[in-house]
Amino acid sequence: MSAARIVSLSVGALAIAEVLRRAVLGWKRRKFCGLDSLVSFSACVIAARRAFETELSDAYIRDPLAEGLCGKEALEVCRKRVAAAELKQRNDSTTSTSTADSTSSAGADTSSSSLPTPPTAGAADGIKAPSPAQAPAPNSSAAVGPARPISRLIIRTKFFDDVAAIVTWHGAAAAAAVPCHAQLAAVCRAAAQCKQVVLLGSGLDSRPWRLALPPGVAWFEVDRRDVLAAKTRRLNEMGAQTQTQTPRARAAKRQLQAQGAEPLQMRSLSGTAAGGATPTRQEEQARPALPDEKVEEYAHPLKAASWACVAVDLQHRGWSRGLLRAGLDPAASVCWILEGLLYYLEERDVRALLQEAASVSGPGSVLAASIIQAPPAAEPGSGSASSAATPTATAAAAAAAAATPSAAGSSPLTPTAPGTPSAPAAGVAADSASSVGTPPTGGTKAGGKAGAKASGSGGWNVRSEFKWRCEGGVGKFLGECGWSALWTESWLQTVASYGLTPEGGSTASGVYFTSAKLG
Repeated sequence: MSAARIVSLSVGALAIAEVLRRAVLGWKRRKFCGLDSLVSFSACVIAARRAFETELSDAYIRDPLAEGLCGKEALEVCRKRVAAAELKQRNDSTTSTSTADSTSSAGADTSSSSLPTPPTAGAADGIKAPSPAQAPAPNSSAAVGPARPISRLIIRTKFFDDVAAIVTWHGAAAAAAVPCHAQLAAVCRAAAQCKQVVLLGSGLDSRPWRLALPPGVAWFEVDRRDVLAAKTRRLNEMGAQTQTQTPRARAAKRQLQAQGAEPLQMRSLSGTAAGGATPTRQEEQARPALPDEKVEEYAHPLKAASWACVAVDLQHRGWSRGLLRAGLDPAASVCWILEGLLYYLEERDVRALLQEAASVSGPGSVLAASIIQAPPAAEPGSGSASSAATPTATAAAAAAAAATPSAAGSSPLTPTAPGTPSAPAAGVAADSASSVGTPPTGGTKAGGKAGAKASGSGGWNVRSEFKWRCEGGVGKFLGECGWSALWTESWLQTVASYGLTPEGGSTASGVYFTSAKLG
């Protein structure tokens, strides 16, 4: 066979392979709402959960961009899950009511109210239910008034919201009073103010548009190219600001503020200003003029001084070069937020990622992450729960179901002493990605590829993509990567730290939140 014939066949094979690759990619994008993979699509469903929370009158977090970011298909998936959860709660409430009525007719104490009392943890064993006074009192950072339980995803969102606020406001944010953030706030107050925030695996996060940030914060987001492209497109469609003002425009704004001038108020249809009387013509003419540059108005203005998205593969070494090109200053402190990311990576990649992040972080840098732990065991002398290397129950823990849901008026979870181990039950499957559809009943080992779809569009099981769980203790693992743990507890203990009640009545979890400082 001639060389020309071989070259021709090779070119043909490459062309066929490229056609097949494009066909598979097109199929995946149709399957995952225009995104490349199930993991990417999970970001849409997480945003949908934030959108549903925002609609509540007693919402713990508010995200006005979530509905526009998530897409219609993700909203439908989330709507089905919410409806199923409400139906289950009603059924459980009916069951508990019937049980209470039976107990009352059998001669139980009838001196109390005729309304059935929701069951509480430990009641079946004769243990007195904890009173609300045993849990930390709600503080200014927690929602005042709502008594309903808080879900895993929403407490996770709130936890990382508060981390960003505490770090950027130099430890002065209201959330600094929450016990789970106390050490982080102390570290921030002792260091120079951090003006750089990096979200690794940012998904469809909208914090730089919805959080109140101090002036001068540079916000960086790192994720897959398809996620960032979809996010930028949807932000532009909603009228969100993605490009920051030039120094000239910012100087003009500062000039206005220094001279005590406020922007003209929007007039209503009646001709009066929205906030009061209509400014006179003389008042309008007396305002200082802006430079010859248009300062655009946005439906959702950036709260950060700058926003940059970097499309890189975090499994490849050297990913931080993209951040440096985007303007990250490695000599200054950085706040790293790794929300719902690490368990999608292999352990070697997690280590390399944390070490590389430390290598481009200045003094005073901090890190916060969500982690799945193997069955934990107390570390001698440690002030937080950690895990031991226990390979058993790995698959079972990944597919364990939540405990029986409790009514909204249940007593808050009583926090255990720091370092007390808790077995990972539903929590292993309960973090952000598990909100993608209804998980199948059969167990699936973390990292396996089976069971990626259960049934229909609402049956995606993203847990099949999980690869890493910490098996040697979070504090020890972080220390080996250049970070010192400040707080490491399960999402249930985090809920208790806020003085709230966990949704679902869960008493054990393998999903942990951690904060750490550099060094």
